[in-house]
Amino acid sequence: MGAATKIENMVINPVSIKTDNRVKTLFGDYESYKEMLKTVEQLKIDLYSTLKYIVLLYSEDSILNVRPPMPLEERQIRALHLAKFTVRNASPDESVKRYLVDLGDRRLFEFIFEFLTKQKKFTWQEIITLETQILENQMLRLRPVDEESGKDELMAFEKKGKMTTMYKEWYSILKEFYDEFYGDNDNVRAIHRINRANMASLENIAF
Repeated sequence: MGAATKIENMVINPVSIKTDNRVKTLFGDYESYKEMLKTVEQLKIDLYSTLKYIVLLYSEDSILNVRPPMPLEERQIRALHLAKFTVRNASPDESVKRYLVDLGDRRLFEFIFEFLTKQKKFTWQEIITLETQILENQMLRLRPVDEESGKDELMAFEKKGKMTTMYKEWYSILKEFYDEFYGDNDNVRAIHRINRANMASLENIAF
Protein backbone atom coordinates (compact mmCIF):
# COMPACT_ATOMS: atom_id res chain seq x y z
CA MET A 1 0.00 0.00 0.00
CA GLY A 2 1.47 3.35 -1.06
CA ALA A 3 1.91 6.36 1.21
CA ALA A 4 -0.95 8.29 -0.43
CA THR A 5 -3.37 5.40 0.13
CA LYS A 6 -2.26 5.00 3.76
CA ILE A 7 -2.89 8.70 4.36
CA GLU A 8 -6.35 8.52 2.80
CA ASN A 9 -7.16 5.50 4.99
CA MET A 10 -6.43 7.36 8.23
CA VAL A 11 -9.36 7.74 10.65
CA ILE A 12 -9.18 11.45 9.89
CA ASN A 13 -8.12 11.76 6.27
CA PRO A 14 -6.04 14.96 6.06
CA VAL A 15 -6.54 15.12 2.30
CA SER A 16 -10.26 15.67 2.90
CA ILE A 17 -9.61 18.86 4.90
CA LYS A 18 -10.28 21.35 2.14
CA THR A 19 -13.63 22.98 2.92
CA ASP A 20 -15.01 24.91 5.89
CA ASN A 21 -17.87 22.43 6.19
CA ARG A 22 -15.43 19.53 6.44
CA VAL A 23 -13.43 21.36 9.10
CA LYS A 24 -16.56 22.01 11.13
CA THR A 25 -17.68 18.38 10.78
CA LEU A 26 -14.34 17.10 12.07
CA PHE A 27 -13.57 19.65 14.77
CA GLY A 28 -16.69 21.70 15.44
CA ASP A 29 -17.39 19.99 18.76
CA TYR A 30 -13.96 20.86 20.18
CA GLU A 31 -14.06 23.33 23.07
CA SER A 32 -11.03 25.06 21.56
CA TYR A 33 -12.44 25.15 18.01
CA LYS A 34 -13.62 28.77 17.83
CA GLU A 35 -10.46 30.14 19.40
CA MET A 36 -8.38 28.08 16.99
CA LEU A 37 -10.22 29.58 14.01
CA LYS A 38 -9.67 33.12 15.28
CA THR A 39 -6.04 32.41 16.06
CA VAL A 40 -5.20 31.00 12.63
CA GLU A 41 -6.84 34.03 11.01
CA GLN A 42 -4.96 36.46 13.24
CA LEU A 43 -1.62 34.74 12.65
CA LYS A 44 -2.31 34.58 8.90
CA ILE A 45 -1.58 30.85 8.76
CA ASP A 46 -3.55 28.73 6.29
CA LEU A 47 -6.35 26.94 8.14
CA TYR A 48 -6.48 23.79 6.01
CA SER A 49 -2.70 23.33 6.03
CA THR A 50 -2.63 23.90 9.79
CA LEU A 51 -5.19 21.17 10.43
CA LYS A 52 -3.57 18.78 7.97
CA TYR A 53 -0.25 19.27 9.76
CA ILE A 54 -1.81 18.58 13.17
CA VAL A 55 -3.58 15.44 11.93
CA LEU A 56 -0.47 14.12 10.18
CA LEU A 57 1.90 14.78 13.08
CA TYR A 58 -0.29 13.82 16.05
CA SER A 59 -2.58 11.03 14.79
CA GLU A 60 -1.78 7.57 16.11
CA ASP A 61 -2.45 6.04 12.68
CA SER A 62 -0.36 8.52 10.71
CA ILE A 63 2.32 7.13 8.39
CA LEU A 64 4.71 9.48 10.20
CA ASN A 65 4.21 7.68 13.50
CA VAL A 66 5.04 4.11 12.52
CA ARG A 67 7.46 2.32 14.82
CA PRO A 68 10.31 2.74 15.16
CA PRO A 69 9.55 6.44 14.58
CA MET A 70 11.87 8.77 12.73
CA PRO A 71 13.19 11.75 14.78
CA LEU A 72 10.52 14.28 15.73
CA GLU A 73 12.17 17.11 13.77
CA GLU A 74 12.08 14.99 10.61
CA ARG A 75 8.44 14.07 11.19
CA GLN A 76 7.59 17.76 11.62
CA ILE A 77 9.26 18.72 8.33
CA ARG A 78 7.52 15.87 6.48
CA ALA A 79 4.18 16.84 7.99
CA LEU A 80 4.71 20.43 6.83
CA HIS A 81 5.50 19.23 3.29
CA LEU A 82 2.45 16.96 3.19
CA ALA A 83 0.26 19.76 4.56
CA LYS A 84 1.46 22.01 1.70
CA PHE A 85 3.26 24.51 3.91
CA THR A 86 6.23 26.31 2.36
CA VAL A 87 9.48 24.82 3.59
CA ARG A 88 12.83 26.27 2.47
CA ASN A 89 16.16 24.61 3.21
CA ALA A 90 14.47 22.19 5.63
CA SER A 91 13.09 25.12 7.62
CA PRO A 92 9.47 26.32 7.65
CA ASP A 93 8.41 29.96 7.36
CA GLU A 94 9.08 31.82 10.61
CA SER A 95 5.44 32.30 11.60
CA VAL A 96 4.62 28.64 11.01
CA LYS A 97 7.69 27.50 12.95
CA ARG A 98 7.06 29.81 15.89
CA TYR A 99 3.33 29.32 16.35
CA LEU A 100 2.67 25.80 15.05
CA VAL A 101 5.88 23.76 15.12
CA ASP A 102 7.34 25.28 18.31
CA LEU A 103 3.86 25.64 19.85
CA GLY A 104 4.39 29.31 20.57
CA ASP A 105 0.69 30.20 20.66
CA ARG A 106 -1.37 29.12 23.68
CA ARG A 107 -4.66 28.80 21.79
CA LEU A 108 -3.17 26.63 19.06
CA PHE A 109 -1.53 24.50 21.73
CA GLU A 110 -4.88 24.02 23.48
CA PHE A 111 -6.42 22.84 20.21
CA ILE A 112 -3.55 20.43 19.60
CA PHE A 113 -3.78 19.14 23.17
CA GLU A 114 -7.53 18.61 22.82
CA PHE A 115 -6.85 16.71 19.59
CA LEU A 116 -4.41 14.52 21.51
CA THR A 117 -6.88 13.80 24.31
CA LYS A 118 -9.48 12.71 21.78
CA GLN A 119 -6.96 10.59 19.89
CA LYS A 120 -5.75 8.89 23.07
CA LYS A 121 -8.91 8.96 25.15
CA PHE A 122 -8.26 5.77 27.14
CA THR A 123 -4.69 6.75 28.01
CA TRP A 124 -5.77 10.20 29.14
CA GLN A 125 -8.56 8.78 31.29
CA GLU A 126 -6.02 6.50 32.99
CA ILE A 127 -3.71 9.46 33.60
CA ILE A 128 -6.48 11.48 35.26
CA THR A 129 -7.61 8.49 37.33
CA LEU A 130 -4.09 7.72 38.56
CA GLU A 131 -3.37 11.36 39.35
CA THR A 132 -6.56 11.52 41.42
CA GLN A 133 -5.59 8.34 43.30
CA ILE A 134 -2.09 9.68 43.94
CA LEU A 135 -3.44 12.98 45.25
CA GLU A 136 -5.82 11.19 47.62
CA ASN A 137 -2.96 8.94 48.74
CA GLN A 138 -0.77 11.96 49.51
CA MET A 139 -3.53 13.69 51.46
CA LEU A 140 -4.09 10.59 53.60
CA ARG A 141 -0.37 10.19 54.31
CA LEU A 142 -0.16 13.84 55.38
CA ARG A 143 -2.68 13.30 58.17
CA PRO A 144 -1.01 13.26 61.61
CA VAL A 145 -0.81 9.86 63.21
CA ASP A 146 -2.81 11.06 66.24
CA GLU A 147 -5.82 11.50 63.94
CA GLU A 148 -5.94 7.72 63.64
CA SER A 149 -8.22 7.61 66.68
CA GLY A 150 -8.54 4.28 68.43
CA LYS A 151 -5.60 2.73 66.59
CA ASP A 152 -2.15 1.81 67.74
CA GLU A 153 0.49 4.26 66.51
CA LEU A 154 2.59 1.45 65.10
CA MET A 155 -0.34 0.22 63.02
CA ALA A 156 -0.87 3.75 61.75
CA PHE A 157 2.76 4.04 60.66
CA GLU A 158 2.62 0.63 58.98
CA LYS A 159 -0.46 1.73 57.10
CA LYS A 160 1.34 4.85 55.89
CA GLY A 161 4.30 2.73 54.83
CA LYS A 162 2.03 0.53 52.70
CA MET A 163 0.42 3.63 51.22
CA THR A 164 3.87 4.99 50.32
CA THR A 165 4.67 1.75 48.51
CA MET A 166 1.34 1.98 46.71
CA TYR A 167 2.12 5.60 45.75
CA LYS A 168 5.45 4.58 44.21
CA GLU A 169 3.78 1.83 42.16
CA TRP A 170 1.06 4.19 40.91
CA TYR A 171 3.58 6.91 40.08
CA SER A 172 5.68 4.45 38.06
CA ILE A 173 2.58 3.42 36.08
CA LEU A 174 1.63 7.08 35.63
CA LYS A 175 5.02 7.84 34.08
CA GLU A 176 4.50 5.00 31.60
CA PHE A 177 1.10 6.38 30.61
CA TYR A 178 2.59 9.86 30.15
CA ASP A 179 5.33 8.43 27.93
CA GLU A 180 2.67 6.66 25.88
CA PHE A 181 0.55 9.82 25.66
CA TYR A 182 3.31 12.28 24.68
CA GLY A 183 5.61 9.96 22.79
CA ASP A 184 8.85 11.78 22.05
CA ASN A 185 7.24 15.23 21.81
CA ASP A 186 8.94 16.81 24.81
CA ASN A 187 7.75 20.26 23.73
CA VAL A 188 4.10 19.31 24.23
CA ARG A 189 4.96 17.60 27.53
CA ALA A 190 6.79 20.67 28.86
CA ILE A 191 4.18 23.21 27.77
CA HIS A 192 1.37 21.13 29.25
CA ARG A 193 3.22 20.77 32.55
CA ILE A 194 3.83 24.53 32.74
CA ASN A 195 0.24 25.43 31.90
CA ARG A 196 -1.50 22.58 33.72
CA ALA A 197 -3.01 24.83 36.39
CA ASN A 198 -4.60 27.02 33.72
CA MET A 199 -5.99 24.17 31.65
CA ALA A 200 -8.33 22.42 34.06
CA SER A 201 -11.21 22.52 31.58
CA LEU A 202 -9.21 20.49 29.06
CA GLU A 203 -8.73 17.68 31.54
CA ASN A 204 -12.44 16.85 31.33
CA ILE A 205 -12.47 16.58 27.54
CA ALA A 206 -11.57 12.88 27.48
CA PHE A 207 -14.57 11.83 29.56
